Amino acid sequence: MTTEAWVHGRPIAAELVAAVADFLESDVREATTGRVNFHARVAANVLRDFQKVMPGLDVDPIEVHIYRRGHPMYMSTPGLYGQVQPLVRRPMERVFFANTDSEGPESTTNEAILAAQRAVKQAEARLAGKLAPRETAVVG
Repeated sequence: MTTEAWVHGRPIAAELVAAVADFLESDVREATTGRVNFHARVAANVLRDFQKVMPGLDVDPIEVHIYRRGHPMYMSTPGLYGQVQPLVRRPMERVFFANTDSEGPESTTNEAILAAQRAVKQAEARLAGKLAPRETAVVG
């Protein structure tokens, strides 16, 4: 894939993902060794897998997170459940969050369902032109 095709417009996300994977596999891997070379190979493989799962995806990705330890779970700290979690559940304009890790002290299927139901209510309120229900801190 060459950038000449993009001269008269912006590349779609699938083209950009392919170009970054090509860059990692050729330029970066050829110019590096050891750990950087390995990370470039992993990143290129992740992008190739992404292309297989989402062929022709035409969105603008904002960021991609790769976690070395398998799960982005935060550490339990004082105030997390009653103060921090209500803040991370709060909608941002037209973005609504449904994440089991932001609902309570445990990540369970039940928490996922509750998170989805809460986010749907917030989205419905937004679409109806109403303020979303205000979050209240839950002290357990």
